[in-house]
Amino acid sequence: MGYSASIQRTLPISRGKVFAALADFGGIGRLVPSVVKSVIDLTGEGVGSVRTIELNPECGFEGIVMERVEASLEGRLFSYSIIGDSPLPMRDYTAVVQLEDAGEGSKVIYSSNWEAVGVDETEHKTTMEGLYQLIVDGIVDVS
Repeated sequence: MGYSASIQRTLPISRGKVFAALADFGGIGRLVPSVVKSVIDLTGEGVGSVRTIELNPECGFEGIVMERVEASLEGRLFSYSIIGDSPLPMRDYTAVVQLEDAGEGSKVIYSSNWEAVGVDETEHKTTMEGLYQLIVDGIVDVS
């Protein structure tokens, strides 16, 4: 199955460190402060946990987004989805981040499926892939 958006990067940090940054579900604001103004709430731990984030208006969108952890396989895979209403121009969003060893570092494959709403799908794909690049950059910066 193909993805709506996907990037691949090889990083100079271990899978474990990448996974730890992703699994710190309430820490997304540290990774992409230009996108996430604040984490308003974090409920639960691991699969099923829900974070409520306020978007930074400077990213081009304003409002609240709720995301839930759908899968978490230690050091290998992390998946989350947007639940409820969202100010983002898409629906049925689910992201999957796969991690592999790559020499002394790791390979990150960050992908998602969604349906664009009210925007050009190709432009939105570019936006989402840019967001994933920012998140991965943030993981490198905090590691």
